[in-house]
Amino acid sequence: AYNLALASGVDNTANVANDIDNDLIIGTQNQIGVDYLADTTGPVVTEVYLTETDGTTTKPDGAYGNAATMSFIIEFSQVINVTGTPQLTHNASATPINCAADATRWNALKCDYTVGATDASLDLDYASTTALALNSGTITDRAGNAATLTLPAPNAAYSASDNQAVQI
Repeated sequence: AYNLALASGVDNTANVANDIDNDLIIGTQNQIGVDYLADTTGPVVTEVYLTETDGTTTKPDGAYGNAATMSFIIEFSQVINVTGTPQLTHNASATPINCAADATRWNALKCDYTVGATDASLDLDYASTTALALNSGTITDRAGNAATLTLPAPNAAYSASDNQAVQI
């Protein structure tokens, strides 16, 4: 976010724009007291939910067995840049699943999950608030600020199990 402060009682005109490279451009006349606030806050997780693997259709509540497919969508408060392959550990298996930047949302990760033969959960969710791992990669905003990877508590508001009732 950019903040522009102009002195009161003075004829100031200003334009603030955010170009494609996320650079700050300020044009002023009678420049007095012009300040801007640089983005120093990284993205935070705002919600996690389940979709079909297309990433857009909400996964219906119900029971799913071996080889069923779905995706965990992890939404952030800002547009994210992802390097490497982050991983998410869910509560149906100890094996983490790979995540990637979501092609349909600029502020989300998409973690595809195929149910294994021995996977089991009465209410599918991620394993804990720390279940999202960078796995030698990075998740940052456009300004390069690192994302906070803390997830909402499982079974709490904005968690996968809060949004859907999926049994494995």
